[in-house]
Amino acid sequence: MMTTTLRQILPATLIADRVLLRSLTERDVPSMVNLANNKKIAEMLSRLPHPYTAADAKAFIADIADSPGERAWAIARRDDQRLMGVVGVMFSPEQPPEIGYWLGEAYWRQGFAAEALSTLVAYLDATGRCPTIIARTRQDNTASIGLLEKMGFELGKTVEGEGGRFDGVPLNLYERASLSEAVVHG
Repeated sequence: MMTTTLRQILPATLIADRVLLRSLTERDVPSMVNLANNKKIAEMLSRLPHPYTAADAKAFIADIADSPGERAWAIARRDDQRLMGVVGVMFSPEQPPEIGYWLGEAYWRQGFAAEALSTLVAYLDATGRCPTIIARTRQDNTASIGLLEKMGFELGKTVEGEGGRFDGVPLNLYERASLSEAVVHG
């Protein structure tokens, strides 16, 4: 008997009112470079290099975006499929699925990140396979903290970043119980 993992059932596309979460492709490389090559974004993300180059975007698409341990989608405008950022889920046997995202600065404070994250979280909830979802953020990333709290994530604990740019940096680890679990247990 073969067991299907959560990673295996995630769709290539998720649709919301103004946002389309779709697979990343080579056509996204120029837009990824244009949007992600921003020090303000890189400072808040542990894995996004700065400067961000076409080689970085190609490597992310080829090696990470659809790997066994991760699934990432382009956050695109639904009307024209223009790339605005990236959202994803990381999988580890030691912890619940972890969501992460970045959005190009031109799209900040317009509700696109909230719509993308709420679409992804609703899908994860609907699978019934995620009793908890986690996210981590720097303690000075007030925009992400506000967004996570608005979506029902609660501060679980403070952890110390390990490796790279966040080595030794205190990070907030947020947790969100699945709505389906809250209904069953609450």
